[in-house]
Amino acid sequence: MNDFSRTQQYIKFFTEVLKLNKLTNAPTEQHRIYYNQINLFLSHHALLSAAQVIDLLSTPSKPFTEQDLKNLVDTNKAFFVTAPNFAGYEGYPAFQFDIYNRRVKAIIEPIIEQVSKYYFDWDIVLWLGSYFGDLNGSAIEAIDNPKQHSFLISLAKNLDNEYL
Repeated sequence: MNDFSRTQQYIKFFTEVLKLNKLTNAPTEQHRIYYNQINLFLSHHALLSAAQVIDLLSTPSKPFTEQDLKNLVDTNKAFFVTAPNFAGYEGYPAFQFDIYNRRVKAIIEPIIEQVSKYYFDWDIVLWLGSYFGDLNGSAIEAIDNPKQHSFLISLAKNLDNEYL
């Protein structure tokens, strides 16, 4: 299966999951599991639309454009998930942005570069939200702790060993 068809299958699956209006309508157990995990994530974390990200990353002296956002995603400096409630079906997890300095957190790139080799779309968010005993929390929680950055990168690189 090529990357394009794999991507299309993921988008179709996650769109189906996100359009469920209640758990009992889930057609498979996999849909139910993702429905629960995604809704748990969304109950604690925000998604931003592309327009909100562009506004966040724009400054008076340097406007941020759609092309700039595309370049961030293409170079693994930021990522989005399938989100049918947003225009264009893209929702950007807010935890990856430093709202005070109007930029993407630098730790995101080395993590996404590794994790995106094996995970796609919501699977990336769910991996980042997983509990890691050595962190005593999730990768999302550790992103804001510079003392844990090298360990976060090691966790992401360790996926290479898990998928050999």
